[in-house]
Amino acid sequence: MQIWIPVNRRPGFADECRRQAEAVASADAAARDLDAFIDVALSVMHEAWRSRYHRPAGGLREAPACPDHSG
Repeated sequence: MQIWIPVNRRPGFADECRRQAEAVASADAAARDLDAFIDVALSVMHEAWRSRYHRPAGGLREAPACPDHSG
């Protein structure tokens, strides 16, 4: 097994640390955007399911289980 330990006195070390930290931060921001997109998509799908199977009189037609199981 070989373990690499960076030399923090090496020229450019701080710049590389900054570059990697910025890459991680931007990946985190992208993940939040993806989470928001998924939330909206699931909400739209749930509303489509309800509009197709929900009866205004209060009953449900024969339908598959609601995706989020809340009815």
